[in-house]
Amino acid sequence: MTKVTSTITSGCQKPQSDLDDWQKEATGWTVELAYQGRTMTLDYFTGSAVAEITTADVLSCVLVDVQCLDEGFENWAAELDYDNDSRRAERVYNALKAQSAKLATMLGDDFESFLTLDEDEIEERAA
Repeated sequence: MTKVTSTITSGCQKPQSDLDDWQKEATGWTVELAYQGRTMTLDYFTGSAVAEITTADVLSCVLVDVQCLDEGFENWAAELDYDNDSRRAERVYNALKAQSAKLATMLGDDFESFLTLDEDEIEERAA
């Protein structure tokens, strides 16, 4: 079974001016996920008390993000308590859609099967 691997480094790629207030206070990470020779890189943020993250942590989070997008912008905004008339919410939603497209490309034919994994199965599929 091919596993998703990662390279995780402290600090994010985004310029400070592009971060929202929570991200400025959070711990930023740059994560490169890899699967079957394909990769994607993303910024990942945790509360300041989190000292270490794993491949499974990141993979689980991006898979949940994909599932939240399935209902469309209005439902996504309501579910996550964003104002559906907010430009900021629209930017976040569009960024998640772009990230989801990158994840789909990286996972290739296995993308749909990854969406059905539970937490234990994600742990098994992450190196």
